[in-house]
Amino acid sequence: YLTRHCLALQAWHQMFSLFSIVSPLLTALTHGMCVWISALGCFVTIQYFVLVVPSALMKEECERWRNRGVQFQEVGVLVHITGLPVAVLDLLFAKSAAEMEQALSMSRTIALTILYSLVYLGIIVANHQVTRTWPYGFMNDFGTNAGKW
Repeated sequence: YLTRHCLALQAWHQMFSLFSIVSPLLTALTHGMCVWISALGCFVTIQYFVLVVPSALMKEECERWRNRGVQFQEVGVLVHITGLPVAVLDLLFAKSAAEMEQALSMSRTIALTILYSLVYLGIIVANHQVTRTWPYGFMNDFGTNAGKW
C-alpha cells in the first residue's frame, strides 16, 4: 500500500538525515530529497483522512474489526497521522534553507513525483488485474476507467 511505501521512505530519509551530520554527501542528498519525501508524508495523512476514513467500506471494515476486539480504526489513525507532522518538522526545523537552496531541484522533484506516481499506479493496476482487488475500497468506484481517475 501507498502508506507503507511513503512512511518507509520517510523513515529512511529521517535516518539518512541524522547521519548527514557527519557526511556532506548525505547532507546534499537529504536536503535535495526533502520536498519530495515531505510531500509523500503529507499526502499519506491527507489522503487517509479525506478519502479513506469517510468511505463506507472503511467504516464497515472498522466495525468488523471492532466486533473482533481489534482497534482497527485507532491503529489506522496512529499509523497515518505521523506523515504530515514529520514532514512539516523536517522541512521547517531539520533542514537548512541555504542547504535546500543549493541541493534542491524542483524540476527533478516534479519528475520524481510523476515517475513514482506512474510506477505506483502501474503496480496497483497490475495487481488489480491479477487479484480483482484495489488497495483501498473507495477505488472500486474508479475501476479501470482512466476518465474517473
